[in-house]
Amino acid sequence: MRRLIVVVCIASMVAGMTAVVGCGDDTVTAKKYLTTAESYMPTESEVAEFGDKSNVLHDDIVKGRITNGEQLESRLAAEKQPIEAYEEKLKNVKTEYEKILDMKDVDDFKKIAKVRIDYVDTYVEVLDKRFEYERKLGEALLSAGGKAEQIDEQTISELNKDLEESNKLVERKKKLSEELAELMKEKGFEH
Repeated sequence: MRRLIVVVCIASMVAGMTAVVGCGDDTVTAKKYLTTAESYMPTESEVAEFGDKSNVLHDDIVKGRITNGEQLESRLAAEKQPIEAYEEKLKNVKTEYEKILDMKDVDDFKKIAKVRIDYVDTYVEVLDKRFEYERKLGEALLSAGGKAEQIDEQTISELNKDLEESNKLVERKKKLSEELAELMKEKGFEH
């Protein structure tokens, strides 16, 4: 009889531990996805290097160092490669966070995931808009013989609209980054 009571007690304890661990497993898994996702985010040095390269292309276009369509296409193709690599990293971030959205009982992680996914989507849109802006600007300047004052009003209006849209996206990205930092801080994660 005593043996039966010990077995029942042990079985009850194991069942109780399994229930507790089961609840924690979702949190542990969500934290793993979050950590993995964040490891794919470009580092500050990568962001700075990427920004520097983009600025060089922009300066070369604006200052007339790109003098023909072939040269422009070559420089744009070279610029597109790091953009695609960057976007691939961001896609990996999004994939990991989407796994969290499919989970149950991890609402705090889901809040973070939704903001980070929105941030990633906005970031990709910024990269694409900026790239297209540089293409259009380069083409417009080449068509105008390298003289900005020779660009027609309609093209200038389109370029200004594109730049304004891009700047709005950058501002949105910044706000999402701030929101994400606050959520991560509240939950005890580094950002």
